[in-house]
Amino acid sequence: MDCNENRLLSETIFMICSPPPHIPASYWQLYRWCTRGIVPKRGQPPIKLEHFKVGGRIFTSIEALNRFFVATNSGGL
Repeated sequence: MDCNENRLLSETIFMICSPPPHIPASYWQLYRWCTRGIVPKRGQPPIKLEHFKVGGRIFTSIEALNRFFVATNSGGL
């Protein structure tokens, strides 16, 4: 388990297949952000949503979503 997973476990986690109602994203959007991410500019690595897997299920956190939105909106796109 790396430091990102340890940090996520201390946050408000949820399974991406059943996000809280106030999260404006579908399962497929969350899955894409976890696996492929968003490419900011040509030649730069993708920005991915922090997540971890347990028994084949993917988990992330409200705080990880906030960090993801800040990273994708910080002028790199």
